[in-house]
Amino acid sequence: MKLKQWLSQTQVSRSEFAKRLGVSKSVVTKWCNGEVMPRSIPLIAIYRITGGLVSPNDFYNLAGLVASNDADSDKGRCAGADDGASAAA
Repeated sequence: MKLKQWLSQTQVSRSEFAKRLGVSKSVVTKWCNGEVMPRSIPLIAIYRITGGLVSPNDFYNLAGLVASNDADSDKGRCAGADDGASAAA
């Protein structure tokens, strides 16, 4: 869930949320609008305050991404990995 959506659904104002995090309202607005991404400590605080409903993935749009070797059945190697056989001697 996006932070903007969580704030709307819970009827928590940006000002109140900013106070809980110890940041300015303008910073929360920039997060909501995707203008800037929160750093790691605010990300953890956001996750905790929202009960896990807003996670780092929600800021970075990581949901649904799969690591390349998850779909690569070649002994867990990353896609395109070279075993060194083609390296010049």
